[in-house]
Amino acid sequence: MKNDNRIKLLNGKRVALLATVITLLMACGKYFIGMYYDSEVLIADAMHSFADTAAIMLSAFGLHLAGMPKNNRFPYGLYKAETIALLFVGLFISYAGIDLFIEGYKSVTSPFHAANLQHVPMLTAFASIVISIFIAAIELKTSKEVKSLSLEANAKESFMDIITSIIVLAGIVLPSYNVPYVEGIVIILISLIVFKIGAGNTIHSIMVLLDADTNKAMRSDIEYCINTIRGIKAVNQIKVRETGPFKMVEIEIVTSPSATVFAIDRLSDEIRNTIIKNFDNIEGIFIDVKPAKNEIYRAVIPVLDNNGLESRVFSHFGKSKYFIIIRINEGRIEIEDFYLNEFLDKPKHIGLNVIKSIAHYNIDLLFTMEIGEISFHILRDNLIEIYKIPEGKITVKTVAEQFLNGDLEKITQPTHSSDEEITK
Repeated sequence: MKNDNRIKLLNGKRVALLATVITLLMACGKYFIGMYYDSEVLIADAMHSFADTAAIMLSAFGLHLAGMPKNNRFPYGLYKAETIALLFVGLFISYAGIDLFIEGYKSVTSPFHAANLQHVPMLTAFASIVISIFIAAIELKTSKEVKSLSLEANAKESFMDIITSIIVLAGIVLPSYNVPYVEGIVIILISLIVFKIGAGNTIHSIMVLLDADTNKAMRSDIEYCINTIRGIKAVNQIKVRETGPFKMVEIEIVTSPSATVFAIDRLSDEIRNTIIKNFDNIEGIFIDVKPAKNEIYRAVIPVLDNNGLESRVFSHFGKSKYFIIIRINEGRIEIEDFYLNEFLDKPKHIGLNVIKSIAHYNIDLLFTMEIGEISFHILRDNLIEIYKIPEGKITVKTVAEQFLNGDLEKITQPTHSSDEEITK
């Protein structure tokens, strides 16, 4: 685990523990004051706060386990402990919603009796509102920083506590003004919202524990990013698996069957760096590289003129006036583009400049008669295969047909040194 991820988990754990202590003290205060003043509304709110305390403690415990280092028994870490905690958080919140609904139903169906205003319970309910606002704000802010689902669930529940405390305050004050049933009706509405949040977190945690696909948008974004990397011919599959506050990414790509081990390692490193740069909280990236089969090739050929597939091939790559890019697919040969050699007026490094230029066009093949050392290695590192053009007058169509028939010789090493290339 990276150090910054460990620090984030530590901060999340501290906030969860702080919220636990504050909520527990607040629940105890409401319970004892409610018992002393015989305030059933305040006692019910205290029981709700005790349920919140248990949920927050589970969240803190989950973050603690998720922050523990990997070992031989748990080589993949304990990240899913946070998801398990989220499951229990969701169940507790759901229970709190059901409990609120029952209290609201009792309030609505019970005979109304006017009561005297109790100042201490009223002030206690008001203090509960202020404390709930503080807890909700700090939990929500920290949950966004550490990407903790259980802490975010607690933050949402704390926001519900604010509304519940307002209802409790109304339940203490309004009866003294002979206003009936308001408390019970609103509590029933709040209970439905609380239950929805709890059920949603419970279902999500179960889906995560079952490794269900919960990141479709992220998969599409990752595929878009890595498809811009040269050398990747196709992306067969992308899997994103949540594991606590982090995500594991599994990718299967297709590349040239002749790619070297060095080229594959470079390609894999580029994929990892791209994903880490563009996405947060990625803990592991697993890349499976497959050789391409039944490929669609994009090839570049140096030519003397612009006459479509009948363009005459030029033997000297660097000094060619034009370059044609063709697409070879299941025996079909199509022209994709035509380029003017903009480096002909350069005094040296012409071929090298051309190579650097075409490497950006996601080319698979280069047909030429000769290639220098530096250009050869640049092409190889970009997974571009090089085939030798036969001597004599020959057209683009003929070269492509010879490639399809397997008649062209593959160039596996430079035809001349880098010093010779510089002078050309």
